[in-house]
Amino acid sequence: MMPLVSLVLAATMFVLFGGLIAWSGGTNGTISPGEDGAAEIVGVLFASFFGPILLLVLAGVLFSVSLLTIVVTVYFDAETLESADIGWQPNPVLVLLVTFCFQPFVFYYLYKRHEYVVDWIDSSRWGTVAAGSLVLSTLLIGGGLVAEILGRVGLPLVLVSLGIIALAPFPYAIYRDSTYVRLNSGSWQPNPGLTFPVALLSIFLPPSYLLVGGYYLFKRRQALGAE
Repeated sequence: MMPLVSLVLAATMFVLFGGLIAWSGGTNGTISPGEDGAAEIVGVLFASFFGPILLLVLAGVLFSVSLLTIVVTVYFDAETLESADIGWQPNPVLVLLVTFCFQPFVFYYLYKRHEYVVDWIDSSRWGTVAAGSLVLSTLLIGGGLVAEILGRVGLPLVLVSLGIIALAPFPYAIYRDSTYVRLNSGSWQPNPGLTFPVALLSIFLPPSYLLVGGYYLFKRRQALGAE
């Protein structure tokens, strides 16, 4: 199994950091002691200064650990596949060097891997996780936008941040569910190595994740029906 969880967590931290910067920038200089009280002033100061710094440090550490984990895991995975009789023998050293120098190569490797290797997933619950992640995230982010329009200082930041966190399982759930679908559908065999990076990329291009998720769930229902 590829270290997809570390990829998702690293990407989510960077998205959360960017969202926090954006929202804190929108609230800078709009609070005064007489209007909102000391507690909200402290909250805004944290959001506009300490929060981004803390998230930047955490994101940097998490991203570094994730990349190291990916490089090592890809090497050992390629080493295992090299000796397997599957019609594809990747060179572990070459895979390691290319991944280390150009990390997005891991997505090509993942796609190629799933052309020859099918991981067994015997549960349809990942489709429910993907759908639930989309719905919950949309409600939270939508609530944050409404709170911003209503001028509720601090609340938009909280709701949008929670919405981004709720979206974190979405790419991983689609990856796992793609394997289930390809094993149980005769009409549609999605490659998990393609559905995962598309779903992950869509998080960085909101609201495209709604289009990606909606299309995937529609195709899934066509292929498997209601479960």
